[in-house]
Amino acid sequence: MGVSLAIAIALIFAGLFFGYKYKKAFDKNVVTKDLGEAREEAMLVSTAYHSLYNTVCAVILIILSITMI
Repeated sequence: MGVSLAIAIALIFAGLFFGYKYKKAFDKNVVTKDLGEAREEAMLVSTAYHSLYNTVCAVILIILSITMI
């Protein structure tokens, strides 16, 4: 039960981080672009961080699975 709770908390913090990056990019771009373009740019920034996060998690899991053999 403790491991599941730790993973859930880690996912919460990751989601908050992605939301923060989205809002920061949106606030930066809404001044110079229209609303649709600001949303699109913010989505791209958040997606880029999410892809990086997924890659890091996958590499860690692969390394752990190799070293456990």
